[in-house]
Amino acid sequence: MEGGGIVQGDPDRRDSGFKAGGEEQSLLAALRYFVKMSGLRVSRVAQLMGVGETTLAKWLSGSARPTPKKLVEIKDFLGWHAPKSLTSSDSNGNASF
Repeated sequence: MEGGGIVQGDPDRRDSGFKAGGEEQSLLAALRYFVKMSGLRVSRVAQLMGVGETTLAKWLSGSARPTPKKLVEIKDFLGWHAPKSLTSSDSNGNASF
């Protein structure tokens, strides 16, 4: 079969500007910090984000990675809901994105 321009793989994993390392890890660190400091339960944060509680718990634990599309949504969510300190950097520079 000739390759008529079909790309195999997960269409949600297309390049969205997030690399598998640095920026993704910083964003997930900021999300973990937000959940910890917000005083909200994981179930409530998941509801506000529009994802399942299990999905959010897996992202927070590192047992699953969000798709590039979801990373953009996480960044937007934190931009609206997180304090400004999370969108610049923490004292270790871990939460910058």
